[in-house]
Amino acid sequence: NLKPMFFILMGDYGRYDKNISYQGKYMQKLIAQLKTYGTIGLHPSYYAVAKNKIGTECKRIQKITHEDVQHSRFHFLRLKLPQAYRQLLDAGITNDYSMGYADCAGFRASTSLTHYFFDIENDVTTPLQIHPLTVMDASLHSYMKMQPDEACDEISKLINEVKKYGGTFNSLWHNDTISNLGIWQNWQAVFMHTLKQAAN
Repeated sequence: NLKPMFFILMGDYGRYDKNISYQGKYMQKLIAQLKTYGTIGLHPSYYAVAKNKIGTECKRIQKITHEDVQHSRFHFLRLKLPQAYRQLLDAGITNDYSMGYADCAGFRASTSLTHYFFDIENDVTTPLQIHPLTVMDASLHSYMKMQPDEACDEISKLINEVKKYGGTFNSLWHNDTISNLGIWQNWQAVFMHTLKQAAN
C-alpha cells in the first residue's frame, strides 16, 4: 500500500544539476514506467527560483506525462521564501515536500501535519499545501555520519513521534541510496526498515 512520489529533475545540465536530459527517449520511457508505480512530481533545479524557471520546467514534465503536475520537491531542499512558493503557485503546483532539514533529521516546520502556505506579506492563505519532510537519507548518512543501524534507530524514534501526534511521516530517498553500492552499502536495509516501521 505504498504511495511513492518520484520527483524528476527537469532543469538544464549544470554544476548542481547532473540529471539525464529530459529530452532523451529512454528518460521519457522511464518516467512513463514510474507513472505506473506512483505519482510524478517536479524536482525544480538548483537555480530554478533565482532564474524564474519553475514554470518552464513544469511544462517540460507535463509534456512528457501528458497530465498536470501537482507536486514538487526542491533540489537540495533549496527554499527561498516566499519566492519559491509563489513561483510554484504560478506554475499550478499545489503540493510541496521541501520543508525539511538537509543537515539533520527532524521537524523544520515544527510539525508533521500538512498545512497551507500563508503568504504573510500578502496576508492570504494560499492553495499550496506544505507536506513537512521528516528525514532524508543524505541527512543521516552524509551530515549526521550515522551507520545503518544508528539510522534505523533514529528513524524509529521519528516515526513514533509522528504517530504520537497523528502526523504524516514523509521520508526522502534517492535512487542511488537504495542501490547498496559504493558509499550506500547496507543502506537498502535502512530503507526497508523504514517501510516496515511506518507500516506498523
